[in-house]
Amino acid sequence: MTNMKERKYRMSARADAAELTGQRIIDSMLERLRTTPYERIRLDDVAADAGVTSQTVIRRFGSKPVLMTTTVERELGRIAAKREAALR
Repeated sequence: MTNMKERKYRMSARADAAELTGQRIIDSMLERLRTTPYERIRLDDVAADAGVTSQTVIRRFGSKPVLMTTTVERELGRIAAKREAALR
């Protein structure tokens, strides 16, 4: 046996990176929505804007409608948090 300390493997770095990737994709969708009608937005374009592949977007969100719903939910959550903070 060696005298090496056992390194504990943590998934937190991978989970953090995945979360940041998801947020970049949502940010890209939001930017596209500012200039392009929903019907004309392509997942390929959102993926390119986020610096990921289309497969990453599909694996993470499943479809454009789910990505849209997630984007709206995040933004509504941000608006609600700002309103609540302003009331304090």
